[in-house]
Amino acid sequence: MIAKPESPPLVAAYDYAREVIEPEALDDLLADPDEMRMQALVIRERILGPAHPDTSYYIRYRGAVYADAGKFRRCIELWNYALDMQQSMLEPLNPMTQSSLFSFTELFSFMVGEEGRQTTRGRRVPPVKREDLMRVFEKAVSMKVSLSSSNISSNISLKPSIFIRSHRKNYF
Repeated sequence: MIAKPESPPLVAAYDYAREVIEPEALDDLLADPDEMRMQALVIRERILGPAHPDTSYYIRYRGAVYADAGKFRRCIELWNYALDMQQSMLEPLNPMTQSSLFSFTELFSFMVGEEGRQTTRGRRVPPVKREDLMRVFEKAVSMKVSLSSSNISSNISLKPSIFIRSHRKNYF
């Protein structure tokens, strides 16, 4: 048997899932499909590393599945983790990073428009938390800051598109 490397630090976005290393623990995963899916993310990140595009892609995919199930908090946690990973590994205007920011705008827009309504899965759409908006907004703005300090042409201007208007609430 080949020994696995030491376990990486636990990740809040993965609900602090620790990679299963005992064969007996594999049986427990059968009873918890969500834990099994977190195991897939943990193992994929360990094997491929954070720089591999499939790592952040599947984190975002899992987050989208949570959003579709009405588990918006889990989606936002995973997407923020993926965005952090992308911003630490990729150049500022990488299409994957832009796509992540756009996904956040779509999610927040949906949540604002559907707030309080019941989803098809029987959950109520929660209000968008100001902290979540600001966290993503600050990450988008940090892209502009890193562009300003890099050798990229000063003619490029990144304008974050996270302005969400609602007649019920002021987010900014």
